Amino acid sequence: MSERVGHTLVLGTTRVGKTRLAEILIEQDIRRGDGPVIVFDPKSDAGLLTRMYMAAKRMGREDDFYVFHLGFPDISARYNAVGNFARITEVASRISGQLSSEGNSAAFKEFAWRFINIVARALVSLGQRPDYNNILRYVTDIEPLFCEYLEWWLPRNAEQGWVEDINDMTHDAEKQYKSNPRLAKHANARTEALRKYVEQMGVSDPIVLGLLSALRYDRTYFDKLVASLLPLLEKLTTGKIGKLIAPDYFDVNDDRPIFDWTQIIRKRGIVYVGLDAMTDTEVASAVGNSMFSDLVSTSGMIYKHGFQHGMLDGKANAMPKICLHADEFNELMGDEFLPMVNKSGGSGMQITAYTQSRGDIEARLGNAAKARQVEGNFNNLIMLRVKEKDTAELLTNQLPEVEISQKMTVSGASDSSDTENNIDFTSSTQDRISMLRVPMLEPSHVTALPKGQAFCLLDGGHLWKVRFPLPVEDDEEMPENLQALTKEMEKNYHTAEAWWV
Repeated sequence: MSERVGHTLVLGTTRVGKTRLAEILIEQDIRRGDGPVIVFDPKSDAGLLTRMYMAAKRMGREDDFYVFHLGFPDISARYNAVGNFARITEVASRISGQLSSEGNSAAFKEFAWRFINIVARALVSLGQRPDYNNILRYVTDIEPLFCEYLEWWLPRNAEQGWVEDINDMTHDAEKQYKSNPRLAKHANARTEALRKYVEQMGVSDPIVLGLLSALRYDRTYFDKLVASLLPLLEKLTTGKIGKLIAPDYFDVNDDRPIFDWTQIIRKRGIVYVGLDAMTDTEVASAVGNSMFSDLVSTSGMIYKHGFQHGMLDGKANAMPKICLHADEFNELMGDEFLPMVNKSGGSGMQITAYTQSRGDIEARLGNAAKARQVEGNFNNLIMLRVKEKDTAELLTNQLPEVEISQKMTVSGASDSSDTENNIDFTSSTQDRISMLRVPMLEPSHVTALPKGQAFCLLDGGHLWKVRFPLPVEDDEEMPENLQALTKEMEKNYHTAEAWWV
């Protein structure tokens, strides 16, 4: 247990028991009850969800159990991936982080970051919580936000008589727009009046200046700059998923709970995150990355102040024990995963990540050096059967050579050349013992492991050979809505087992 905070990497090819191992570790974490348990499951395994709920129920913690599932938004809890932050710039980083940064795309990504940051700062100043819906709305059309912000800002900063001045400018702009519609730069004449007025004021407010610069862009030029951002936001806000990851906090008719990571950590909650990656990989990846980024930010706050910061009678620098399990984590990880495995241990985060091979990490990050950096931050390694020699060598190359005794039998016979002697030949047999240095494990030992068995490198390099028990299924006592959910998940989640049925 003391080594869990050093993070654990589980490697194994398909159908050799990774998820069953996860069930065992997760149930133990839930039963200890000494911290929150958060599970990311991109492929939506019904058995994993069932075992988590039953473990929570056996401990009397079903009220602490949350299900977030992109494939079943009607019974899912809600979560705002960009609504909680320590710094306002995190909102832009979490959204633009999903965009490509290869080649010429890097410049467009930076522009999208700046524009989202302008919108987010204005929304927070107006007392509104950023989410994917209102960011899409104002990225598509910045003019309403510009007008709303200035109507709030001018009474606090403009000189007396500003209302009459803007009304006169609005009247002039309306005349100009009617006489020559081609001169209309904005949809509303009042926008033109507000723009002229603040330009004449010579303001230095950074939010006003940012909104002004965004308002000046030519529409066709602007659409090209945000061409990659708008499709991403459309995917995240279309249909029922939009209300799931951009919840309406004031809708009293929606009884689905809304959670955030600080709340989960403080109440030691149990969260199952089903991302339905087989239905829509891009949306699953974007939401998973945003959740990871939010967790990194929350870890940073805990690292500085403790998780009871701001609570009545809260202890200073109190550290939680956060058990994070990420199945198929290569589908979720991005650049934000590096600081999570590298630095979050100091805030009580203990990560257990499951994937199939080393190549999965490298393919996701697109950089061999970053992949090795991720691997180097996992102190514990559990390796089930793998198919790639390179993956097996991640374990075998860390093991020392050992000395073994080798016995060699030598036998021989020689004829006698003396014809007068009764001895026709002589023979001899010898056993020779020599010491030989060999690797403790060969890659072939790992690639030939049976199902449910693994080698574990734990506790500073101690090697163990283990076998996992198979848990007994017990889903009879689950609520009806969760039983319906798991049945639907089983329909959509297929394996090669019993292929003849």
